[in-house]
Amino acid sequence: MNNISEVYKQKEVLEAMRENMQHEGVLQLGNFLNEEENKNLIKQILKEPFILDYKALEHSRSTLPLSKITNYEVLSFFEFFRSKNFIEYIEDIAESELQIETFKICLYRHKDFILLHDKQERSDSLDIIFDLTQTWNEAAGGILTYVNQEEEIFYLSPAYNSLTILFRNEEYMRYLKYINHLAEKDIILRIEISMRFVETEL
Repeated sequence: MNNISEVYKQKEVLEAMRENMQHEGVLQLGNFLNEEENKNLIKQILKEPFILDYKALEHSRSTLPLSKITNYEVLSFFEFFRSKNFIEYIEDIAESELQIETFKICLYRHKDFILLHDKQERSDSLDIIFDLTQTWNEAAGGILTYVNQEEEIFYLSPAYNSLTILFRNEEYMRYLKYINHLAEKDIILRIEISMRFVETEL
């Protein structure tokens, strides 16, 4: 956990984070990683071979498979979010045993989107989103919104070096507002992880 800001390792802060997850079901942590850990890393990440992931009426984005990463420093950075230490850190906050179900490195730019559709995976899970977006104009769209059948539950705007943890039940779906021309050359860059709850035998 050397990458994580020291403030988020303090006993009293961790306890407050657990309570917030219990009562609100969501937690947002700004300046999550030590800044010196990821200086100049964004440029190196963007040199990697992102692949267009487009499905009509579902989503448009680009993703970076871990198997395609050529830069060791970049790979090590992403592997931290799959490590035993990181998973145990999230388990401590969520007070649950967890297992990574999906792990995606996603890039969103002008014309990208996520639509609500019946094929979205819907189950009780924990969504983890780490944001590497450096600059963003909210007028360009790109806001990630979680909804159920009755209302909008939570909005997530791009915010550099922030970690969001969200309890997601089977009623939740999400969409990303279409990114319009005001984005210009700006991008949203995120690690998107879904963790499932592991049932422990008594």
